[in-house]
Amino acid sequence: MSFAWSPGGDFGSPTYSLPIRVVDGVRSTFIGKRRLAWKEAVGRGLNYWTLPFDLTYRPEDDQPYKATDESISTLGNAALIVPDAIALIRMHSDVAGDSAGWIDASGGGICLLTPWRGWWGGGGQEQIASVVAHEVGHALGFGHGGNGVMVGASRVNDQERALAAAYYGG
Repeated sequence: MSFAWSPGGDFGSPTYSLPIRVVDGVRSTFIGKRRLAWKEAVGRGLNYWTLPFDLTYRPEDDQPYKATDESISTLGNAALIVPDAIALIRMHSDVAGDSAGWIDASGGGICLLTPWRGWWGGGGQEQIASVVAHEVGHALGFGHGGNGVMVGASRVNDQERALAAAYYGG
């Protein structure tokens, strides 16, 4: 029986090489303490998967455009793709509570993240880490389901980690 939250299921079969390259284009959009908080939270969110990641940063000036629902609808997502990598892109959404999204793209996964004011308060880094882990999970090939981060838990569970390790050989 196939589960929607396993790599190779409804979300396709990603083919990233190890270490999996992640290009963070969000960090450069913050200054001061928020930049440091973001960096630490992203590192934590990736570490939840216990896969080898190679995290690099894309300067804001190198972003193809600021992602919004309207810009993606108009321009498409091709400019956001980083071949053979997972791209973290800052997005603005006017939908209340819409903090993240994911685009299945040929040659790379795109995680769209809308930082909300509540992320920067007490315990906010944990929320950021969980959202990053969830969206990266989609880019790794997981759909919603199970009982871990892919269904809204705060962390990747042992089953999700084991499936990802088996699929990617990590």
